[in-house]
Amino acid sequence: MTEPASITLVGADDKRYYQLPMVWPVIGIAWVTMTYAYTGSIIGTTLGQPSFYIYMGLDTNPNTEGLVGTMTGLFYAGGIFGCLLNAWLADKVGRKWTCIIASLIVIVSTACLAGSVNIGMFIAFRFFIGIG
Repeated sequence: MTEPASITLVGADDKRYYQLPMVWPVIGIAWVTMTYAYTGSIIGTTLGQPSFYIYMGLDTNPNTEGLVGTMTGLFYAGGIFGCLLNAWLADKVGRKWTCIIASLIVIVSTACLAGSVNIGMFIAFRFFIGIG
């Protein structure tokens, strides 16, 4: 019986294809991705709280059901606009700056969303978080 032939991969070497400075941007991008998923899912818990309806004045509003749908839907509509905007922005300023700008949009919008005092602010910043 003969020995099997050894296979040599072209370009195979012992070089590491990841460096320590690249770890931080990857962690940052993963964090933003997790934040987007969290923001998309946390609305269910928020809408399950009776105190949210009272604070936002939705307990007596006849359009509550439509506003709840708007809160949920505009987040994903913002995501569609964000895909288009970020694709264009990546061509103009590069991927790194696009990620930084998108992260800043998410950070500022999340802070403003947390401080919303009426339903209009809440809905608007849900849209901007979707863009980021």
